[in-house]
Amino acid sequence: MFSSNRTLDDIKAIMTESEDGFPTQQELAQRMNISSRSLSRKLEKLDTNYRQLLHQCKQERAEYYLRDTHYSIEQISEALGYDQAESFSRSFKMWTGFSPTSYRKEHS
Repeated sequence: MFSSNRTLDDIKAIMTESEDGFPTQQELAQRMNISSRSLSRKLEKLDTNYRQLLHQCKQERAEYYLRDTHYSIEQISEALGYDQAESFSRSFKMWTGFSPTSYRKEHS
């Protein structure tokens, strides 16, 4: 049996295994060979939900792109599934307190 943290790490690994975007909750459940409702219950036991987990995965990937690549803000925004760079920038600032440009300057 996995510990709670290990299970959450496993779920995050499944969510981020593709460079082509993040799976929907249904797709994630299918990859885990469980129902969407079972996934919701599992995440609830881990004190999170799909939406929170998705935001966490997007934040971690955004931080990586800003720190370790030369992708433009527009490229990062698109890679994370945002329609507009402004939407990504607002989300990133809400997550970290930094604009993407400020974060990149401080962490590169």
